[in-house]
Amino acid sequence: YHYYLAGCPNIFNIYYDYKFLVEKCGVSNLFYEGGGKTYNFEKLKGYLAARMAWDPGMSLETYIGHIKEYLYMYYGDGYEELYQYLVMQNEAGDQCGTCFVNNYDRPGDMYSLEYLAEHYEEMRALLCTAEEKATRPEYVERIKTMKYCFDWLGLSAVYKDWYVNGTEEQKALYVERYTDMFNYFHEINITIFSSDVYV
Repeated sequence: YHYYLAGCPNIFNIYYDYKFLVEKCGVSNLFYEGGGKTYNFEKLKGYLAARMAWDPGMSLETYIGHIKEYLYMYYGDGYEELYQYLVMQNEAGDQCGTCFVNNYDRPGDMYSLEYLAEHYEEMRALLCTAEEKATRPEYVERIKTMKYCFDWLGLSAVYKDWYVNGTEEQKALYVERYTDMFNYFHEINITIFSSDVYV
């Protein structure tokens, strides 16, 4: 799990993969190996995997209900915005057009950077709204961490358009967000990249 800031966009894959394994392959026992840092939706994935193991025949509507329930419990009143962000994050993964190994592939192999560049402001606004709606300090901190992790992806995606070839206003906004992100990561001593093995 080298790129901790970019969670794997596979939340809906959990639903479809479990159903395929149980209904088409006859699998009766599964071991879910989740993990990584909790900067994005890693705890949600473990929760959803447990729900699917308990009830692999659930409908997609029920699965989405579990997602929203968890988002409300873990992040607070901005759960609808977070759900919309999650859907867009997974769409960016679907549009990357390649297969990848979650543990070690680069963010540009897991996400369509074109999609992220096109939707960066919209997705970031969803996170900002969710942060504003948060009523408890721990909710605020969780969403804030997710927002800056998304900035790491989003700013990478818009680098040429905003910083290299952009207007002075775009360049100034890029520098402001990059500086805020850098300072926040330094403040909380976040793990950005791990190079312990297989580098």
